[in-house]
Amino acid sequence: MDDRPPVLLTPGDPNGIGPEVLVRAWGRIAVGRRPVVVGAPTPIRAAIGLCGLELEIVPVLSPEEADPAPTRIPLIEVPGTDLEPRWGVVSAEAGRASFCWVERAVDLCLEKTRGFSPLPPILVTGPVSKQAWALAGVPYAGHTGYLAERCGVSGREAMAFLSPKINVVLATTHIPLAEVAKTLTVGRIVHVARLFRAFLRKRMGREPRLALCGLNPHAGDSGVIGDEEGRIVVPAAEELRAGGIDISGPLAADTLFTGKNLARYDGFVALYHDQGLIPVKLLAFNSAVNVTLGLPFLRTSPSHGTAFDIAGKAIADCTSFVNSIAALRRINNV
Repeated sequence: MDDRPPVLLTPGDPNGIGPEVLVRAWGRIAVGRRPVVVGAPTPIRAAIGLCGLELEIVPVLSPEEADPAPTRIPLIEVPGTDLEPRWGVVSAEAGRASFCWVERAVDLCLEKTRGFSPLPPILVTGPVSKQAWALAGVPYAGHTGYLAERCGVSGREAMAFLSPKINVVLATTHIPLAEVAKTLTVGRIVHVARLFRAFLRKRMGREPRLALCGLNPHAGDSGVIGDEEGRIVVPAAEELRAGGIDISGPLAADTLFTGKNLARYDGFVALYHDQGLIPVKLLAFNSAVNVTLGLPFLRTSPSHGTAFDIAGKAIADCTSFVNSIAALRRINNV
C-alpha cells in the first residue's frame, strides 16, 4: 500500500491563472507524490491547450484511485461545476465553481476513510476571487475563514507565508485597517506566535528566533503614538518570552524587514495584513507559499492571486505553485 498522503489540488478561479499554473507545474509536482486535482475537466483542458502541453486528464472517483504521472492528471470531478473559462472575467458562475471545488476537497480531507495513508491528506489551493465568491453568494472572504469554520477552529487558525528569504505570520487577516486595533488582543498574538513557533521548529529542527512587529509608527514611541503597544503588544511579548519562546519586540515595522534582521530572525509576527504581506511580496513575490496553521491537515497555496489581467495569455509564472508543493517536503517529508 502506498503510504504517501494524497495531495488534493484545487485549480482556483477558472477565469484566472490558477488552472494555467497548475498544468504548467504538473510535470514538476507529479514525481514522487500522489497529487490529484479536485475540479472540472473543461478549465483544465483549456489550460493544457493554452500552454501547448501534452497532458492526459484521467477521471477518478477517489484519491486512492489516482495514479499520477508527469503526463497524466488524475481528476475528481465535482458535478455541476464544469464550465468554459472566460479568462479575465469576474463571474458568479466561476466563483461558485471554485468554491464547490474547495468544498469537495475539504470533504475529502476531513473524511477518515480506510484508504487514506497514516498521514492526513494535504490540500493545495489555487487562487480564488473574493469578488466572484461574493457574487456567487459564498459567505466567506477567502479560503482561510472557510477552512477554519469547516475544521471547527474559527479564530484559532493563522495565515503564514514561507519563502527562502522571509517567513511571516499574520495576527489579523482580511479585515479593514480601522478594525485592526479593535480586533487585536494579547491572547490572539500569543496564540498566533505559538502556532508559528511550533510550525517553524518542526520545519527547521531547532528553536526559531522570532520578531514581533509594533502596531503604531515607531512601535508607539513608549506610548506617545498610541497605547496599543503598552496595553496589548508588550504584554503579549512578555507572556511569550515567559513561556520560553525566543521573540524580540515589539519592534518598529518600518525598519524591521531589513537585510540584517532578515538574517537574524527566522520569522516575523505581523499584526495586520499589509504590514506582513508588503515585505513578503517585495522579497518573494513568486516564491512565497501561504500555509494555514491550526488545521487538522496541512494546507498550502501560492501567495499570488487570480491575476485576471494576464489570464489566458499563457504567460503566468508557476513558481509559487511549484513551491506550494515543494514546501511539503520541507514541512511534512512529502
